Amino acid sequence: MKKGLKKEAFTIIELLVAMAIIAIVTGIFLTNYYGSEGQSQLINGTQSLVRDLRVAQNKNIAGTRYGGTMPYGWGISMSSGSDYYVLFADINGNYFYDSGEELESKGGRIIYLPANVIISSFNQTNQADVLFYNDYDVPQANMSDPINLISFEDDLTIVLADTNTGATKEVYVNRFGLISSNL
Repeated sequence: MKKGLKKEAFTIIELLVAMAIIAIVTGIFLTNYYGSEGQSQLINGTQSLVRDLRVAQNKNIAGTRYGGTMPYGWGISMSSGSDYYVLFADINGNYFYDSGEELESKGGRIIYLPANVIISSFNQTNQADVLFYNDYDVPQANMSDPINLISFEDDLTIVLADTNTGATKEVYVNRFGLISSNL
């Protein structure tokens, strides 16, 4: 009697179970991957707004000229429901964004938020301008509503939202120019 090698193999049931496990793990991975894309866009938009508020603040502190003109201050103008905001130089000292104060060739610009991210709301109004300026060489921040021509007494809360999921993030600016978020 000849003893041969014993051949071992997987049964069809074992192969089906292994394939089912791989399919479940792949499904969980893809769900998490695509589900987190919107959250990533919202975080990127929030970080971009905070960064650009600080850019406006730094341009003011550094005394950056708008073209050849020394502006009264630098700021960001935003409207609720929009997917962009404007970095501007306040040329006429009215604390508000006026058309022509955002020209990229002179240092201003229009900044678009990532896909499906909008400026949802503010704590006090539907539109807000944040202007960083110097008052007797002391940096200040002015938050105002350019439509109703009023300045806010309280700190400004800017709410950004993901239009697909409804998730939100907030950016805060106080009168002394402190910028923070709930990231």
